[in-house]
Order: sequence, then C-alpha cells, then structure tokens
Amino acid sequence: MLLCEDYDVGPPLNPRLSIHGLLSGLRAADPFPVLYAGFCVVLVLTDGRGTGEVQVVCVVEETGQRVFASGIHRIVLGNDPLNRVIVPFRLQACPFPFPAMYSLQFWYNQVLLQECPLRVR
Repeated sequence: MLLCEDYDVGPPLNPRLSIHGLLSGLRAADPFPVLYAGFCVVLVLTDGRGTGEVQVVCVVEETGQRVFASGIHRIVLGNDPLNRVIVPFRLQACPFPFPAMYSLQFWYNQVLLQECPLRVR
C-alpha cells in the first residue's frame, strides 16, 4: 500500500506502475479543519482469486473515528494467485478535522486487510 500524489499504469499488455510524489504525511496550508485537494492510494495485490469489493477508509488513528472513505469498487483478481493486480484509488476533497495521525485502511469484502499511517499537520 503506497500513498502518493499521482500514479500511472501502463497498458494491459505491459502494466507498469509509476508512482509520482510518494507521501508519508501531509502539511496543511490553511488552518484546521482543512479540505485536502487529493492524493492517491495504490495497492498491488497477490494471492487472490475471484472478484471482490474494495474500499479505502481514513480514520483517526487514536480513536478509530471514520473521517472519510472512497467509493466501493469491484475488482477481478482472476484465478491465478501469483498474478499481481494493481488497485489504485484517487481520493479527492479529503477533509481532515485537526492535526493528528490518521490511518488509511484497505478493506476487501468488508474485511480490513492493510493499514498505512498518515501524519497530517
């Protein structure tokens, strides 16, 4: 799971992933609460089969309070668990109510699979 400013994925026959502006935190230009224009979350999944529903949710790390979430997307993992499936999210107009450690969570079929910390100050 990577957080970045933007990404590119090559054509299906050569699906190279390019990450632009890797992020580990965000600095607000305005006083809190802030509405951050946007950033991306990119996952590369393996060891999966079939189809599923995925979502990224942002919570306050200390309390678990949900701050915002992406839409729910359906993905196809195929039948080969060795395949790599790139799952990108573009998150826009992200509200952060106060400076804190947040956690971006990746949910697959309503099961939390991965978390990534994000410091917002």
